Amino acid sequence: MQYEVVVPIPVRSVWDTFHDAERLAQCVPGLLLDEPARVDAEGVELIGRWRLRVGADTVTYRGRLRLADAVEPLALVASVAGTEATEGADGDGDGAGRFAAEFTVRLYDLAADEQDGPGETRIVFADPPEPTDADDAAAAVRDPARPAAAFARAADLFAAALADELAPVPAADTPFEPVEPIADPFATPQARPRQPQPPAPRPAAVDAEPDLWSEAGHGTGRAARRAVRVLVPALGALLVWRLVHVRRRRAG
Repeated sequence: MQYEVVVPIPVRSVWDTFHDAERLAQCVPGLLLDEPARVDAEGVELIGRWRLRVGADTVTYRGRLRLADAVEPLALVASVAGTEATEGADGDGDGAGRFAAEFTVRLYDLAADEQDGPGETRIVFADPPEPTDADDAAAAVRDPARPAAAFARAADLFAAALADELAPVPAADTPFEPVEPIADPFATPQARPRQPQPPAPRPAAVDAEPDLWSEAGHGTGRAARRAVRVLVPALGALLVWRLVHVRRRRAG
């Protein structure tokens, strides 16, 4: 007899979670640890209480769960031991009875067969627990379907919590920037009117010294040229007279 579930998580992530005591405890809804979850040489160990709703009854398991690697690959051996107390819908309980059981957990990589998708894992719980002592046998006689129903219920809850715990974190959303709507997306865009350009600034005028010879043909230029023609001979004659006068004085 076996019970199986499928989770959309790669098999390597599931396998690592079975070896992480604290994370594994988070994947068991309703589990209240009495001692810190730990991992030792023998495997993962969880000690505490676990309440589980099965039909009209609420079952409380108190005890120890240990997971150890099996001989075959991607397989573990789970052993549980403790007490079981059932509380009915009317508030009356059956009292507490001892239980002990062992079963195998096998993992199968579905992505290896399909070669696509993010990866899925089939978890098979083989050899579900059966009554092992007088108290368990008496409870099974009162309700023969309860052990199988509790086991299936526990497997479904565990698979759902496991998938939620190992689900990839979505990337942060890109902030939305509003875009101005277009009235007619098929209309030909109109050219924008060209804005008038301001006139280029003229270079500042540079004051230049007057050029007497460049004014030829004008009244001012002709007068200047006549004055130069008169002054140049006069200055030459004055210079000659001065030289002659100086020589005479030296000779006398």
